[in-house]
Amino acid sequence: MVAARRSTASTAALLLLLLAAAASASPSAELHLGQEQDRSALLQLKNAFPSVELLRRWSPDSGGADHCTWPGLTCDARSRVVALEVPAPSRRFETGRELTGELPAAVGLLTELKQVSFPFHGLLGEIPGGIWELEKLEVVNLAGNSLRGALPVVFPPRLRVLTLASNLLHGEIPSSLSTCKDLERLDLSGNRLTGTVPGALGGLPKLKTLDLSGNRLLGSIPSSLGNCAQLLSLRLFSNLLNGSVPAEIGRLSKLWVLDVSSNRLSGPVPSELGNCSDLSVLILSSQFNSTDSHELNLFEGGIPESVTALPRLRVLWAPRAGLEGTVPNNWGSCRSLEMVNLGENLLSGVIPRELGLCSNLKFLNLSSNRLSGSLDKNLCPHCMDVFDVSGNELSGSIPACVNKVCASQLMLDDITSSYSSLLISKTLEDLSLSFYNSGGRSIVYHNFAKNNLEGHLTSLPLSADRFGNKTSYAFVVDHNKFSGSLDSILLEKCSSLKGLIVSFRDNKVSGQLTAEFSAKCSAIRALDLAGNQISGVMPANVGLLGALVKMDMSRNLLQGQIPASFKEFKSLKFLSLAGNNLSGRIPSCLGQLRSLKVLDLSSNSLAGKIPRNLVTLRDLSVLLLNNNRLSGNIPDLTSSPSLSIFNVSFNDLSGPLPSKFHLLTCDSIRGNPSLQPCGLSALSDPLVNVRALSETDTDPLADNTAPDGSGGGGFSKIEIASITSASAIVAVLLALIILYIYTRKCASRPSGRSLRKREVTVFVDIGAPLTYETVLRASGSFNAIAWACMLLQKGRAREFFIEGLWDVAPHDDLVEILHLGIKCTVDSLSSRPTMKQVVRRLKELRPPSY
Repeated sequence: MVAARRSTASTAALLLLLLAAAASASPSAELHLGQEQDRSALLQLKNAFPSVELLRRWSPDSGGADHCTWPGLTCDARSRVVALEVPAPSRRFETGRELTGELPAAVGLLTELKQVSFPFHGLLGEIPGGIWELEKLEVVNLAGNSLRGALPVVFPPRLRVLTLASNLLHGEIPSSLSTCKDLERLDLSGNRLTGTVPGALGGLPKLKTLDLSGNRLLGSIPSSLGNCAQLLSLRLFSNLLNGSVPAEIGRLSKLWVLDVSSNRLSGPVPSELGNCSDLSVLILSSQFNSTDSHELNLFEGGIPESVTALPRLRVLWAPRAGLEGTVPNNWGSCRSLEMVNLGENLLSGVIPRELGLCSNLKFLNLSSNRLSGSLDKNLCPHCMDVFDVSGNELSGSIPACVNKVCASQLMLDDITSSYSSLLISKTLEDLSLSFYNSGGRSIVYHNFAKNNLEGHLTSLPLSADRFGNKTSYAFVVDHNKFSGSLDSILLEKCSSLKGLIVSFRDNKVSGQLTAEFSAKCSAIRALDLAGNQISGVMPANVGLLGALVKMDMSRNLLQGQIPASFKEFKSLKFLSLAGNNLSGRIPSCLGQLRSLKVLDLSSNSLAGKIPRNLVTLRDLSVLLLNNNRLSGNIPDLTSSPSLSIFNVSFNDLSGPLPSKFHLLTCDSIRGNPSLQPCGLSALSDPLVNVRALSETDTDPLADNTAPDGSGGGGFSKIEIASITSASAIVAVLLALIILYIYTRKCASRPSGRSLRKREVTVFVDIGAPLTYETVLRASGSFNAIAWACMLLQKGRAREFFIEGLWDVAPHDDLVEILHLGIKCTVDSLSSRPTMKQVVRRLKELRPPSY
């Protein structure tokens, strides 16, 4: 019996030992199986991208857990793959470094994976569904590829970072993202997502970064986002969002960045934003690429004082936003303030002196408002990268700031630094300054144009200590009343600059182009002195200004001959000497300027023949020689590949007309008694009469401008088209009103001469298509169409019309005419009303009481 019991006990112990051994062997086998599965999945990934150098080092001959030594992988203590990362190539399409093709489903077999990162490669197709089933996945970074498809319905529960920016994803943003309670970063920017911003995202307690910009999202900004107490950055720009900015956003006390630009937002800027005590960057609107009037935020009222009082505010950007009222004066807490852009609004009053206390301010744009008064003595442009107060009603002079010491630049965090650099570079790009090729050096831009400023200029308002000698400088004071000698204004600092752009158009600057000026200012790239009092003879060494790209000396008091050293202007694209008293012959050396696009020598006393090599210049598109004393024949124009505007009227030319007659109109050759008479066929030529463009403003920084035929300054084909189009919206409105009145009169007085219905439509070719884009380009940085749309939206259409017209005509009819005028400028031909439709609509309106 005892023996039997002993035998039973021994058997039980043996079974227990066997069970324990089996139990211990099972995890080991499972671990080995998992390692082999990881290795197999990695080799499938390698085979999908055989040309990638990093993956080539994944050797299929190694066994066991050796795959953990492969580059781009991270394993845990059990040799299971937990992170998979192939860094972005340093250059796009870099051979051997870019993943190109579809991401294999095998990635979904890495069951312990916590991080997958393949940013900025060439991945195509859809994201494998197995990735979203990895329960331990925390980080997904597939930004900058060409991935398509919709987002999944279910996400890994432990997800902390989801970055799918700059792909081709479509569909709606799933509300199920709210189940990822650990989510800290959500970046879906730059896709094709539609639908609304899910209010459920407000239930993510740890969310720090939310970027949904650059999609096609509709609806309003959810007020529930104000519940994301940890949110640092909220970027919703470039969508189709409407409604107002929720006041609840003011609850985000930790918010650094708020960017809602390029949407369809309206309503007031919430004063509650003043509760965001850490707010550093506030972008309410954008002036870049705003060619669609339906993507403009038009707010009501002005900027709340609670916002300008924010202690850490560095960037306040709200141009072209429909803002009204005055510029706040509580900028006392602005030690951090660096950039303020409130340009192209409806602000009035004075520029507050408190802005002069913001010692670190480097960017100030208050252009195209209704500001008046003078510039405070402490508001010094000398230390600023961009200072633009153009297009206002300012008076007084530019602050001297003789003893002004520029503050040292603050250290910026990465977010603020990236915004600051981007906004400055895009601003300068928008101003066409890139045309002058700064060569990688910084560009400083100061614009005081179109005000009532005056005073005697003695130097350029630029701090040499602040910017050093690696700076290109643009100084624009067009259409003011400044005086001073050219030498005294420029000589002091022009020699220390790497590039200089100056535009004194239509002021009272006097003096001469001296030999010293030519020698010391060799870095000057654009010189616009049109409409001043520059006199004397141009120096023989003027060719030392060899870096010139644009030179406009029209409408001055120059005399003497054109120096032969002009041949040194190898980079010159625009030259206007019109409206002076130059004499002698046109030097043939001008035919050596291979970069020249516009040449205007009109309205002088030049004599002799037209050099034949002028019309053979490859890039020359505008040649204006009218109103001189030129003789001989018109050169053969058949070898003029680019020439499109040509005017030699009012000279002493003789002989037959050139064979390339389509370049000529009767107006462009009239006033030459000995020249072959103009045929009737020329009257149908659509070229615009350049003389009609006399005294029209040009952009002093434009790189391709064509001057008017009367010596009024430089204008290019594009600028002529743009200027014409700028006037076109007003012309359209005027034509509509005339048609409107005419049709009503005709309707009330039927003619007895004929009962037969006649419909005559007359079209005049203005030399450019009448589209929104050309109208916008014509008005420079001012968006005429957006302004008209804004006035209509705010119920202030009266401001578009002159008072006399508004007082006598029915207001509803004028508003309807304004709507018609805007519709006539849209790019899509199918969207524009036809002339018949316009006339029919005008007939439907009741006549004005006059």
